[in-house]
Amino acid sequence: MPMIKQKRPFKVLVLMDTSVKSQREWLRGILDYSNLNGAWETHLKTGDINEPKAVVEPGNINYDGLIGSVVSEFYYNVLLHSKIPTLVIEPLEDIRDFPVENFHFLKSDTRSVGRKGAEFFLSRNWKNYAYLHAGMVREWSVLRGEGFAGKIEEEGFHCHIFKESFHERYYEKLNEWLRKLPKPAALMAANDFHGRLVIECCRNIGIKVPDELAVLGVDNDDLFCKSTSPTLSSMTMTRESAGFEGGALLDQMMRGQKLENKVSYFSFPGEIIERGSTAQPANSDPVIGAALEYIHLNLDVSFTVGDIADHLKLSRRTLELKFRKARNSSIRQEITRLRLEKVKFLLRKTDYTLAKIAFLSGFNNENYLAHVFRKEFNQTMVKYRQAWKKQDRAES
Repeated sequence: MPMIKQKRPFKVLVLMDTSVKSQREWLRGILDYSNLNGAWETHLKTGDINEPKAVVEPGNINYDGLIGSVVSEFYYNVLLHSKIPTLVIEPLEDIRDFPVENFHFLKSDTRSVGRKGAEFFLSRNWKNYAYLHAGMVREWSVLRGEGFAGKIEEEGFHCHIFKESFHERYYEKLNEWLRKLPKPAALMAANDFHGRLVIECCRNIGIKVPDELAVLGVDNDDLFCKSTSPTLSSMTMTRESAGFEGGALLDQMMRGQKLENKVSYFSFPGEIIERGSTAQPANSDPVIGAALEYIHLNLDVSFTVGDIADHLKLSRRTLELKFRKARNSSIRQEITRLRLEKVKFLLRKTDYTLAKIAFLSGFNNENYLAHVFRKEFNQTMVKYRQAWKKQDRAES
């Protein structure tokens, strides 16, 4: 069936748990698409217990499209019996065998999250490693842990794992496990909530973070990351960009496009925002930590060393001297290094055009990026991507 023109705003029912940062990020990307392209009439249900349930007749006859997450029995049933274009967010296979194969969905590549966390710690030459599962041990936590432990073990190290569901002795057992960990150690938590939990437990039982135990979370939720002492380092996710793609997909379906196969868009690990919980002695100067946080958070936009200095209320010269003393490299070199790491990741994990990768990595244009990439790695981006695709095919 050919695409139809939109004669009125599409009515879209959204069933999400907006108290969770990951859900908000997915939704923000979807709504960015709607606001720019779709002109949807969005009916958002947030999962609040005081909110009336959405009035949904059999077959969803009141709506043109449905976006939902399996976070409650009600949401589950609405999604399961939907007869209209539907997009499922983070389908959880361990919740009553939800038939993922029947739906278009958005989901995180959770195993690669664990691997990136492991790569981050391995680059710092730690000798002891640990992973803390979520207290409600779900599929995503298991896969994240497998990714982390798998990479650690590939490099010849052992990964200590804490895998307990919440119960009345949970904190007692966690404290005991933390005490027994060989130290110094690097620990990745399933998410920021559990990273914050580790830091609080360490404070209560006298384990020094990061001197004895470095801690990394996932999601970069400011509420959790900045409410600990020291502050929690965390990994961002690319949910908003994947959500934007999902919004475009739902819009196509509501316009009448028939898709022969089920479509999925994945969110991948983004940047690691370094804060106090993974600080090394070389980064003990809080100015350096703040400068690195600024760089990580703004890799996708163009900025100068002067912009960072202005943000920190320092002279550019002072910032450059502090950075070179702490990192044995210039701040400009560090910005380029981190941007190129993001470029390599996007080349491996996405099919984005080189122009889009340049834009997402903060380079002014594709030609300049191509010049910098070839100079640094002695090969073109196309060759680099081809080599990784070949390796992925061989491993599969």
